Amino acid sequence: MLVLTSHALGWSSTTAPRIAHRRGSPPRLAEFGEGSLEELRAEIRAFSDARDWAQFHSPRSLALAMVGEVGEVCELLQWRRWDGETAGLPQWTDEERARLGEELSDVLSYVIRLADVAEIDLPAAARAKFKANALKYPADAARGTSAKYTELPSDAVACTGEPSTDPSRDAQAAAENAHYD
Repeated sequence: MLVLTSHALGWSSTTAPRIAHRRGSPPRLAEFGEGSLEELRAEIRAFSDARDWAQFHSPRSLALAMVGEVGEVCELLQWRRWDGETAGLPQWTDEERARLGEELSDVLSYVIRLADVAEIDLPAAARAKFKANALKYPADAARGTSAKYTELPSDAVACTGEPSTDPSRDAQAAAENAHYD
């Protein structure tokens, strides 16, 4: 059992992270507060250790608990309208937003705890995945489409990691991937 919610982190409906938004502007991403994944991992491990819960934290149990929390996030979002343009869920009350923050916090806690128990360097794994996805979904071919990489033009996808026959595209892909190294 891992119970590290926004309440455990000291958040209330007035201090939970919020996304700033303006009507008519493109969605803006939230800025995260201070802290790192490593700091969260250490806090979650300490929380678990203080309660002697490691004995219950098999990868399977953590994954199943995480799925349950994802279900709670989905339940909050089910049947909600979103115009796709306005960030921050402006039609939600502060209480609804706080509840979503709590459930997202639960999911994140389980992801971090599962990575810790499985001895996965989560930031390194995420960067490797981003790099692989940048090869599968070159910006020039994937921009504005939800198509799977297998449905993109075959000359645009460099999912094998082999150089293409277009040096300018290879240079562009290398530039796009540089920040993942």
